[in-house]
Amino acid sequence: MKTYSIIIPHKNDIKGLKRLLKSIYEQDNSFEFYNFIKNLSVFVVDDYSDTKSIDAIKELNKRYAFTFFQNNRNRSAGACRNIGLSNIKSDYVLFSDSDDFFVKDYYKFLLKYDNYDYDLLLFSPISVLDDDLNKSSDRHLFYTKMIDDYLNGKVDETKLRYMWLGPWSKRYKVKYLKENNITFDETIASNDVMFSVQAGYRAKNISATHDVFYCLTRRYGSLIYTYSLEVLKARVSVGIRYKNYCDSIGFYNYKDHCINHLMRGIILGFKPFMKLLYFAKRKGVFKDKKYVLKFIFKAIAGNIVVFFINNTRNLLKIEKTNK
Repeated sequence: MKTYSIIIPHKNDIKGLKRLLKSIYEQDNSFEFYNFIKNLSVFVVDDYSDTKSIDAIKELNKRYAFTFFQNNRNRSAGACRNIGLSNIKSDYVLFSDSDDFFVKDYYKFLLKYDNYDYDLLLFSPISVLDDDLNKSSDRHLFYTKMIDDYLNGKVDETKLRYMWLGPWSKRYKVKYLKENNITFDETIASNDVMFSVQAGYRAKNISATHDVFYCLTRRYGSLIYTYSLEVLKARVSVGIRYKNYCDSIGFYNYKDHCINHLMRGIILGFKPFMKLLYFAKRKGVFKDKKYVLKFIFKAIAGNIVVFFINNTRNLLKIEKTNK
């Protein structure tokens, strides 16, 4: 049996961490699961949580045999993941956010592919609402469609390599990550984008499966849905690096991870938005005129489509009312 590691960055989310650790360690009483846990190392890396959270983690550590690291200042989830990476000695590594969790029998799906020697293996995730686990979310749909299209021969593996910009629901071979020195950005946001695209590019072999071992949660108010000037600066900065990297390897079908975040700055107000525009200009966002024009065209076209859909719906409502 191969050995596995799970790396978990954490900050003041004890409720989520408890749920996650329970999903990892409390599956069943089978010998197969016992043997899997013997070959599993879990790393919880805390990014300067408050004292109450640290005390709670230490209590959890009495119940579950994970390795615990603490940052002595705010460093980011990327820094936490890098600390985990620098300490693992397993064959494979998985990454999990503290507010997500592993599904029932997750270990069976990992063991199913134990001897499939891919550098990178992607699994189909599912998603639920964080405050009601019985309600499905739509957060996983982009990724499951990507895997469906790949397995049905509609797209090749390049989309899996360069458009899945998150480290979760994937199994990475540790050897190739370390040989290629692939690490996370230590930024306030989007720390996993460059890791994901570089891991995709450097993987000698890659595959995907419909099998599910990981569940994402959608929690409004988390960093994904929080916009501030500093967060958007980080996202724009990483976005232009992602675009330039994809250009350098000849992949041009990338997600517009840069200007989309730039345009979200409008919600901050005039002055912060102008600061963000100036920051983007210094980062070289507007150097590629075709890239900018393509975005503007897509934005206009998208608004036109939305306009016609909404007006068609309104007309149908009026027609139905008149009847």
